[in-house]
Amino acid sequence: MLEIKQRVGPENLEKYSNKTIKNLFNNILNNLKLFIDHTAGNNDIYFTPFDFDILDISQSDLNCILNSLK
Repeated sequence: MLEIKQRVGPENLEKYSNKTIKNLFNNILNNLKLFIDHTAGNNDIYFTPFDFDILDISQSDLNCILNSLK
Protein backbone atom coordinates (compact mmCIF):
# COMPACT_ATOMS: atom_id res chain seq x y z
CA MET A 1 0.00 0.00 0.00
CA LEU A 2 1.28 3.43 -0.93
CA GLU A 3 0.72 6.24 1.54
CA ILE A 4 1.88 9.78 0.89
CA LYS A 5 1.38 12.65 3.27
CA GLN A 6 1.11 16.12 1.86
CA ARG A 7 2.78 18.97 3.69
CA VAL A 8 2.91 22.50 2.42
CA GLY A 9 4.90 25.17 4.16
CA PRO A 10 3.14 28.40 5.08
CA GLU A 11 5.34 30.37 2.68
CA ASN A 12 3.94 28.34 -0.24
CA LEU A 13 0.34 28.69 0.91
CA GLU A 14 0.75 32.43 0.44
CA LYS A 15 2.26 32.05 -3.06
CA TYR A 16 0.04 29.35 -4.56
CA SER A 17 -3.67 28.63 -4.47
CA ASN A 18 -4.94 25.53 -2.72
CA LYS A 19 -6.17 24.22 -6.09
CA THR A 20 -2.68 24.59 -7.63
CA ILE A 21 -1.05 22.72 -4.75
CA LYS A 22 -3.64 19.91 -4.91
CA ASN A 23 -3.20 19.61 -8.70
CA LEU A 24 0.57 19.39 -8.33
CA PHE A 25 0.28 16.76 -5.60
CA ASN A 26 -2.24 14.72 -7.63
CA ASN A 27 0.00 14.84 -10.71
CA ILE A 28 3.00 13.63 -8.70
CA LEU A 29 0.93 10.86 -7.11
CA ASN A 30 -0.55 9.71 -10.44
CA ASN A 31 2.87 9.60 -12.10
CA LEU A 32 4.33 7.69 -9.17
CA LYS A 33 1.51 5.14 -9.41
CA LEU A 34 2.11 4.77 -13.16
CA PHE A 35 5.82 4.22 -12.53
CA ILE A 36 5.14 1.61 -9.84
CA ASP A 37 2.62 -0.22 -12.03
CA HIS A 38 5.07 -0.22 -14.94
CA THR A 39 8.02 -1.51 -12.96
CA ALA A 40 6.03 -4.01 -10.90
CA GLY A 41 4.67 -5.63 -14.05
CA ASN A 42 8.06 -5.85 -15.72
CA ASN A 43 9.97 -9.10 -15.22
CA ASP A 44 13.08 -7.93 -17.06
CA ILE A 45 16.22 -7.28 -15.06
CA TYR A 46 18.17 -4.12 -15.71
CA PHE A 47 21.53 -3.03 -14.34
CA THR A 48 23.14 0.36 -14.15
CA PRO A 49 26.71 1.32 -13.25
CA PHE A 50 25.42 2.12 -9.75
CA ASP A 51 24.76 -1.59 -9.25
CA PHE A 52 28.51 -2.12 -9.54
CA ASP A 53 29.78 0.81 -7.53
CA ILE A 54 33.27 -0.64 -7.05
CA LEU A 55 33.81 -0.46 -10.82
CA ASP A 56 34.33 2.66 -12.86
CA ILE A 57 32.16 1.62 -15.81
CA SER A 58 29.88 3.42 -18.23
CA GLN A 59 26.38 2.26 -19.12
CA SER A 60 27.46 1.41 -22.68
CA ASP A 61 30.40 -0.68 -21.44
CA LEU A 62 28.15 -2.44 -18.97
CA ASN A 63 25.62 -3.17 -21.72
CA CYS A 64 28.38 -4.70 -23.86
CA ILE A 65 29.50 -6.95 -21.02
CA LEU A 66 25.98 -8.05 -20.19
CA ASN A 67 25.12 -8.67 -23.85
CA SER A 68 28.21 -10.88 -24.23
CA LEU A 69 26.89 -13.07 -21.37
CA LYS A 70 23.62 -13.86 -23.14
